[in-house]
Amino acid sequence: MKSTNSYIIFICWVLLSSCSGNKSITTTNTYDGKYDGVEPNEGAVQSFDEMWKSVKLINSIAYYNSYSFSYEENITDEKFYQNKVELKQFPKSFYTDNSAGTAVILTNNNGNLLLLTCAHVVNFPDTVITYYADKSGEPLESIESFSIKIDQDNYVSDLPNNGYVKIIAFDDGIDAALLGGKFLSDKLLKHKPLQFNYGNSDEIDWGNKVYIFGYPMNRKMITSGMVSLYESNPDDYFLIDAVFNRGMSGGVVMAVRDGAPNYEIVGMIKSSPADSKIVVKPFGIDDEYSNIPKGVFKGKLKIEIEKEMKYGISKVISINAIKNFVAENSDLINDAGYQLPRFVFE
Repeated sequence: MKSTNSYIIFICWVLLSSCSGNKSITTTNTYDGKYDGVEPNEGAVQSFDEMWKSVKLINSIAYYNSYSFSYEENITDEKFYQNKVELKQFPKSFYTDNSAGTAVILTNNNGNLLLLTCAHVVNFPDTVITYYADKSGEPLESIESFSIKIDQDNYVSDLPNNGYVKIIAFDDGIDAALLGGKFLSDKLLKHKPLQFNYGNSDEIDWGNKVYIFGYPMNRKMITSGMVSLYESNPDDYFLIDAVFNRGMSGGVVMAVRDGAPNYEIVGMIKSSPADSKIVVKPFGIDDEYSNIPKGVFKGKLKIEIEKEMKYGISKVISINAIKNFVAENSDLINDAGYQLPRFVFE
């Protein structure tokens, strides 16, 4: 009887040992030279703080003179091309268009900062033409308004002297732009070019973890996502499942290779798909709901096109495409007095 109890106790000890948290588990902590798909565990906060010294909010404002025409005047494209329209004879108004996004400092040459952002953040059209439409909404040949851009300002928040920068080069194809600003070098102690290594987006693969730094809705934020390959154009873009909001365009995308803090710049977030819809709004009333009168509105109405974001699918411009874009514009960069990023020489 005694021996039987001993046997039962032994069996229980074996079972408990097999479920114990003290059990020795063999883990494979591989350092294979590839980008990781796991959360960082060391050095993340310090690295992220360093990143914010380079990543900035940018605002752009374009100024337009707009001329309006009645339908009876029958102003057409052909009359414009043949210089038969004298704009000063028609009613003129003034309006602005604006956008916000994220820019990153690439280099600092004695106070001459070279920055990178998305082209659509700073590239406004030189002319905007609207046409009269028939009852079915189809545009007619008669022009309703003709607007001309007369000036543009680009401001990078937190930089000295209002952070004014100008466009050096842009590429609508990949949606990238280079900006330049000249500042007193002693005012830039807390603003530094990117201190991280530039990666190789050809090595980005399914399931890699990335981190995005930007200013969605003018708010300084970090988010993360998982990579999916963009099969229709894998050399220039890849996809991530991070949530994208307006203002994030131009944000830095960073991956970790063989564990934190081995971060590398692998791209720049560009956009998210969206559905467009036509909405009717009261004219002259801002978007604050508290200012919209209750009941039936009897004033003027305006028609706008609004875009509804499809969250969770964000497009990233690959670092290799950015490297090619910068290299192609190296002469413009040098001639303007700015220093080329080190990846041009690698």
